[in-house]
Amino acid sequence: MGKDLILPLTFIISGVYLISIVLEALYPNKITRPLVLIFEIWKRISIYLAFIVIIIYIIGWNITITQEQIFVALVTLVPIISIYALYNADNPKIKNINLEFDNITEELRFAHISDVHIGAIRKDRLLNKIVKKINQEYENGLDFVLITGDLA
Repeated sequence: MGKDLILPLTFIISGVYLISIVLEALYPNKITRPLVLIFEIWKRISIYLAFIVIIIYIIGWNITITQEQIFVALVTLVPIISIYALYNADNPKIKNINLEFDNITEELRFAHISDVHIGAIRKDRLLNKIVKKINQEYENGLDFVLITGDLA
């Protein structure tokens, strides 16, 4: 009985997730925003769960793992990894690197931003946070800002 529900339930959850993303993008409100957030968290937990299951399966080739150990690993690792990932995604870090090139004589100051994934949940909140952090770090200004990879 339970196995027969997995596929339809997956389609229902995926459908509601896609509908909530579209509605949040077109008509943001107090209902669509929490729905998108809940499904984003669900999606991330599902991905981490899949990775950990694959790792446990591979480890299980060499050692014997009980079902209780697998359960404990999943119940502890998935929430820890999910919380860590969400925290890091919302708290960008600045890393200063000095690059030297023989053919460039003048000093250039620039910021490189990557993989911010601005979307239905974060919208401009994260980008504003990044801009504020860069402005605080580089009070004397920058020559340019380079944005690469997964802006949205």
